[in-house]
Amino acid sequence: MPDNAEAKKPERSSRRRELIERLIFYPIIVVLATLLIISLRGAGYERHKRTHCMVNLKVMGMKLGEYSEEHDKAFPPDLQTLYDHYCLDTECYICPGSGKKPAEDAKPTDYASMTPAQIAPENMSYCYVAGLKSTDPENYIVIFEPDGNHNMEGINVFYVGQNVVWQTDIKAIHEQLEKQEKELKAQGREMRIIRPGEPDKK
Repeated sequence: MPDNAEAKKPERSSRRRELIERLIFYPIIVVLATLLIISLRGAGYERHKRTHCMVNLKVMGMKLGEYSEEHDKAFPPDLQTLYDHYCLDTECYICPGSGKKPAEDAKPTDYASMTPAQIAPENMSYCYVAGLKSTDPENYIVIFEPDGNHNMEGINVFYVGQNVVWQTDIKAIHEQLEKQEKELKAQGREMRIIRPGEPDKK
């Protein structure tokens, strides 16, 4: 009998340790798994916002191309003009990562009597480079995002060559803008960057 009692002590001790390990480690594993799932969902949502943003720039880029064909290769003076000519959905002017709301977009059946929506600074989350033409170098930037739209991880950029690129080197984008401004100035042309939240100084 004493031998059996001694044999049961390690067994009870082992079970107790196992129970304690379960009580301690299982909740930790559950918490870590939950945090991982939340993180993956957040990353997926951010990718969705980037993609939505790229689609916006592609739509505007197509209309920029149409406008330039009708205006001796010149792009419009601002993005409001693009809306006035082609009745784009005002949501095209908003990056879902910016927290801004689109302008009121009234589109009656009779488009001839339509009063265009006013794309005010608070209804826009993209920067527009005015003064460019479709015949300019393909790497010239036409539309780009403010630095903070995607948590400073990068920005979407639309180029004269009709391509939209996700750029993580934000510093290089600003250097390119400075470079193209100098090149245009050497040609006697003016380049203006119209940023959301700033008035268009013509």
